[in-house]
Amino acid sequence: MNADHTIIFNDNVGTMFFLHANYLGKEIDHNKDGFIDKPKGYQINFQNRWDFQRENGEGVSGFSIMLDDRKAGQLGFHDKYQKIDGKHVLITDANADEYADDINNLL
Repeated sequence: MNADHTIIFNDNVGTMFFLHANYLGKEIDHNKDGFIDKPKGYQINFQNRWDFQRENGEGVSGFSIMLDDRKAGQLGFHDKYQKIDGKHVLITDANADEYADDINNLL
């Protein structure tokens, strides 16, 4: 998704807003090798730009913000898996207390 908007305040001052967002939540493995072909996740970009004009010159100012969260690797990977005592353990609300000391040792 892309969006933009321009506001012209007068002959000397204007601003522009730009927004871009994308999301891929599906694990895609076309070649069946057990690894994700395209990273899952999302990206959001926002930019605000200001233009100033005067008789003796012009100026441009602005800022950008980007949020990017991507996951790649093996199919079925879960963020809450931790390797504890050589085993991969899925940490859930039900067992978080049981593994609390082990998780703190990983940090």
